[in-house]
Amino acid sequence: NKYNLIIWTRNSSLAKRNILKKIFWKLAKIITNIVLWTNISDTQCWFKLFKREKIDIFNNLKNYWWSFDIEILYKAFLKNYKIKEIPVKWTEIELSHVKFKDYVKTFIDLIKIKFYN
Repeated sequence: NKYNLIIWTRNSSLAKRNILKKIFWKLAKIITNIVLWTNISDTQCWFKLFKREKIDIFNNLKNYWWSFDIEILYKAFLKNYKIKEIPVKWTEIELSHVKFKDYVKTFIDLIKIKFYN
């Protein structure tokens, strides 16, 4: 009851990730936290739990690509929601469709999120 939002994170010893993805993930985390002034360790883990009365942060979303959850978390941060991160057991699969251009697009979305919210 003391948290408005619970997010699971792959930032733990429970997560098994290949070295290249781990490096990109850490770099993305640093950039995201610098641009948005947050301290969330894993914005892209899809496991998130919201209190019903706090789902107003879903209103007026501007990003509907991979960045939509970053925007949601940023709105929660701006509203001073209490966020709890819980480690999740995660095993990376080798097959990935994420390309370098996807990281570039996400960075551009970060800038949009920062200035449109």
